[in-house]
Amino acid sequence: MKNVFLYSSALLFFSLPYHTAVKYIAMVLVFLSGVFIIIKEKSFKMDLLNLILLGFGIETLISGVLHTGELKKFLYIEKDLWIIISGFILYRSISLTKDEIIKFVIIPLIVSSIVLFFCGLYKYYILHDYYKYHLFTNVNRSAIYAVLTLSFILPFIDIIKEYKIKSIFIIGIIFILITLMFLASRNAMITMIIILMLYFIYFSKAGLKFKLILMFIGVISFIFIYFNYGWLVFKIHMLTHLPYRWDIWKAGIDSYIESGNYLLGIGTNNFRSIDLTPYISNWQTHIGSGHNLFIEILVENGILGLGLYLTFLILIIMKLKNCKNKNDVFFKTAVLLVVTHLLTSMTETSLMKEHGFLFLAFLGMSIRGIEKDKGKCLT
Repeated sequence: MKNVFLYSSALLFFSLPYHTAVKYIAMVLVFLSGVFIIIKEKSFKMDLLNLILLGFGIETLISGVLHTGELKKFLYIEKDLWIIISGFILYRSISLTKDEIIKFVIIPLIVSSIVLFFCGLYKYYILHDYYKYHLFTNVNRSAIYAVLTLSFILPFIDIIKEYKIKSIFIIGIIFILITLMFLASRNAMITMIIILMLYFIYFSKAGLKFKLILMFIGVISFIFIYFNYGWLVFKIHMLTHLPYRWDIWKAGIDSYIESGNYLLGIGTNNFRSIDLTPYISNWQTHIGSGHNLFIEILVENGILGLGLYLTFLILIIMKLKNCKNKNDVFFKTAVLLVVTHLLTSMTETSLMKEHGFLFLAFLGMSIRGIEKDKGKCLT
């Protein structure tokens, strides 16, 4: 059954950004085989970390049902969040070796990232897509997905000895970096720079060959910037402007205060029902998200929902703080993932659909890896 879980995971991480039957079949196989393994090995932890995350999911369900009064309808809406939560619990409960993660998670992700890159070019240059260049859904979600992938892959480079595998990793990282620059999401560009600085200053054991490869990446990046200078300058200029976001946040906070339901908020999925016209003139009436994960949770799920999710993140950070082996690859991936999540959450709702699943699945693998050696990490 472990092989079914591994190969299904490989298929899932390759197909995750695509809205195809393959993704959903792979997801079902991952969950069924994963649950079987957890039951057989009795590896589910009924600890505070899992309970808080499950509590957050239950709270969002209660908040939504109380405001809609339709359990069946809201269960359908809520399914994405529960898939995301289940990703963390599954991959935290099932022990994967570093080689298994490289073979069945990272390599499929790299191949998928390369395919997505060329799909994005096709959309932009051939189809003249309305949303400009993006991988799936929209630019910001695509960028969050790409920067999470980068954060998870980077620390594994130092533990790979085989030349061919390391070459695949480096090629994948080049494609991801170019993709992020092409997407030109302001938040993701800043996050990418911070992640690379953290990695090279604190985590990397890069030798001369790797530094030469980085120089090559720098040359490729310079060529890319030269041919896309105008677009990038425009996006960087907009870093000093947050068009509409301040007004969106104000509209959300005002709606939350006016509701008077400080404990449970205005109801899960109800941010999109807020009328923005009193705050933003000559713009759309409603928007699909709050453009800030923490504000959106507060507005929709109240103090209780935000408190539960922040507690989950604080428990993760405390676990990392207590980890004695700071050189372990899983410690490094967990740190980079948390930093990426916190940064991207400032201007986007980063806990939804593909990138939400990617974040918590990666985090689950990392925490499991840290917890495997109790002598090196206090749990």
